Amino acid sequence: MTATTVTTINTSIIDSNTTSAKTVISEKPSKASKNTKSNHPSALTPSIVQKLCAPVARKLGVKELYLFGSVAKGTANQNSDVDFIYEMQNDSSIDCETAYIVSKKQMLTEALSKCLGRKIDLVNKRYVTQPLVNEDAELQRKAFVTEINTQPIFQIV
Repeated sequence: MTATTVTTINTSIIDSNTTSAKTVISEKPSKASKNTKSNHPSALTPSIVQKLCAPVARKLGVKELYLFGSVAKGTANQNSDVDFIYEMQNDSSIDCETAYIVSKKQMLTEALSKCLGRKIDLVNKRYVTQPLVNEDAELQRKAFVTEINTQPIFQIV
């Protein structure tokens, strides 16, 4: 495994209510040095997550996948779950049937869990970017968006 150099990219996750954008970080391998960390789940880093999960996610039709939470912050332990924001290729279409979306989400959850040996939490990108009609649910969504906008987010796909 090679060491990584963190670079900021143009991709943003946007809260449509506040039009604030969260800068997303992409890790690119650096050829200068070697990283001696193993692929053991307790040693998860964003670059290891990207290496293990990106091919699987692409194969399942993931358009965008972002890592956030304790693994992204570097505070995860061996019992930590792995948090992702995702968007499937057809997810943004209103015509997509709910059963299809649920099935794809379940397949993605299982595949990522198998890759990392951890429990996976998936949040659909629409939840982050589109307001909800229910007032209480919208308050919870806004609190979640505010919280994740204070944390590092890494683009995996």
